[in-house]
Amino acid sequence: MQDNKQEEIRQLVEKLNTASDAYYNGKGEMMSDHEWDAPSTG
Repeated sequence: MQDNKQEEIRQLVEKLNTASDAYYNGKGEMMSDHEWDAPSTG
């Protein structure tokens, strides 16, 4: 169970880092503000 949660977190961090890189380096938005905020409110 713990390994599953760690993998889920790792994938989420990777997704958020990719979206951040795109946004802050002028490549456009990869996700909406709602999608960005959703993981932290779940």
